[in-house]
Amino acid sequence: MTFDPLPNEIVTFDRDEIVRRYLRDYSLRNPGADTGPKSLVYADALTFADQQLVALNNGKVAGRASMVRGMRGERLLEEGRSEGLEPDPAIGGSGYVSVIAATGGGTIYQDDVLIDSVTKLRFKCAVTDLYTSSKPVPVLGIDAGDTTNLAPGSILTWVNPRPGIGPKATVLLQNDGTGLSGGRPAETEAEFQQRIIDQRSNPPAGGNDAFYLQAARRTTNVAVEQPFTYAAIGGAGTIGLSFTLRPSRPGASRRPNPVQRGLVHANLVAKNPFDDGVIDLQILGTNVSPRVEVTWKTGAAGWVDGQVWPPHVAASPVAVIDTAPISATSFRVTTATVTVAPQVGQTIALLNRLTGKFARKRIAAVTTVLASHTWLLTFDTTLNASDLSLVPLTGALVSPWSESLDAVALAVFKHIDTLGPGEQVDPLPDPGQRQRRQPESPTRWPSVLTNGLALDIKAGAVSVADAELVFPAVPFATTAGTLGVSVNLLELADLGIYAQ
Repeated sequence: MTFDPLPNEIVTFDRDEIVRRYLRDYSLRNPGADTGPKSLVYADALTFADQQLVALNNGKVAGRASMVRGMRGERLLEEGRSEGLEPDPAIGGSGYVSVIAATGGGTIYQDDVLIDSVTKLRFKCAVTDLYTSSKPVPVLGIDAGDTTNLAPGSILTWVNPRPGIGPKATVLLQNDGTGLSGGRPAETEAEFQQRIIDQRSNPPAGGNDAFYLQAARRTTNVAVEQPFTYAAIGGAGTIGLSFTLRPSRPGASRRPNPVQRGLVHANLVAKNPFDDGVIDLQILGTNVSPRVEVTWKTGAAGWVDGQVWPPHVAASPVAVIDTAPISATSFRVTTATVTVAPQVGQTIALLNRLTGKFARKRIAAVTTVLASHTWLLTFDTTLNASDLSLVPLTGALVSPWSESLDAVALAVFKHIDTLGPGEQVDPLPDPGQRQRRQPESPTRWPSVLTNGLALDIKAGAVSVADAELVFPAVPFATTAGTLGVSVNLLELADLGIYAQ
């Protein structure tokens, strides 16, 4: 016994079939009634069909999107190709390097190659130009993946140095703290599924916002995660666009650097079907430092100390200060509110923002600087009792130690990675799409922090029985950007986790 293959979408009635069924049902209820083309009943049938088509088409669009969920392998590839989509390949990191040049500079040509002498990773110049010691050189990764995200200060070597250009190049610091960034592995099946769903839910056509979203995603050498459009942001015939990068790990920077923004902007201008003015909007980071109180599940790795320190001090959490030298083995902590003093033998934790994990410090000595407020702490350096790799920054939040803290941090990073940039203007001019971010918040990529963070901690950290976001007060919205220039994106600056 054979079966016909099932259609790969929801099948709906066309307009003529809806009219036919309406007239049939009317005749069953009122036999002999006039249902001819000139009758009022026929006109009602046409009106009803027009209304139904909208609802049926919405269902068809939603159905086509939902059917992609769970697809894998060749079937997923075929589904994507039916929409003109291919999985994104691995991307190399990009950014700027500085060079030492002779007086008057020297010309570096597009595709001139640099190599990291340590990792042997290859990079290339993005733009042919005359470069001086003060003019940064944009570079792209030839090799791809996370390892091509190089720290500021990394040294690269030109394979064939051009006349007037020194043999070495130094990776420059970007305003988000990265050097070369945006390198990551190939798109996962889950990410490809979501991209197919996005396109089917909002099909690109005729220069609509979905057209620009798709064009931005299709920029080569840039791991675009999600573009955001702002229609008529500079007046009629203009569209603003910003985008986030797919992070190389949870919590990594998602802000594109000028090289990546330039590539996307050039791609949009080249593909612009009309004469729209495409405005490149820079993403600026807005720091947020959540404080969370948790209760551990029975049997989970809870607080290492029977009497934890510090407790959560709502008005002024205990934090590192710079009134004394800060090192890996000693620093001062303070709070403006009276609280209990730390004790020798207690263990504290501080978030290492670069690794996304908490560093452990066991207290070996306590010197009171201001009773109930400020203490100089010295830490035990024997037998790995303290993590000596972290020298905290001024203002770093101090938490009590638990082996389960990293799982909570990971859940927080993943939640922050679901946020998108805020609006360009506040208040918005009208309820429509004019100057409003697309996709709209909070339906997709919300620009506001809510109690959803606590829910994601409970869902993502198996050791947590309960969690409560105690700071900031929610909803905590992203502020509006600078019109035609930039938008703001919430980014995790620090994290405090305390006993509930």
